[in-house]
Amino acid sequence: MGFDIYNNTVVLEFQGTRYHGATVTLRADVSLDEWEQYAQAEKLRDEWTWLAANALVSWNLERDGAALPLDTPFGKLPVGFVRLVVRKWTGIVVGIDAPLGQPSPDGGTAEAP
Repeated sequence: MGFDIYNNTVVLEFQGTRYHGATVTLRADVSLDEWEQYAQAEKLRDEWTWLAANALVSWNLERDGAALPLDTPFGKLPVGFVRLVVRKWTGIVVGIDAPLGQPSPDGGTAEAP
């Protein structure tokens, strides 16, 4: 049994923000070709359109007690929320999973032996 490298999702949560309690599930392992398509987006609207069509899996968003469908138009969503989702997803997709090693000291040179 192998590892399906294209079947990974991430659940975004928003603790510490005005969207606390919201969750958004997105595909996390997009191909390089998909990433390059996404990276061509020039505006937030274009980024969200690509994300919604290619990576959005589910969310728990409501308005006035009614669930918002996944195909809710960009213009009907709070811009701060959209920006936060895009930023978090982008950071995960291009981010580094493991912690980096300790930072180097102040950059000085070592003493000669």
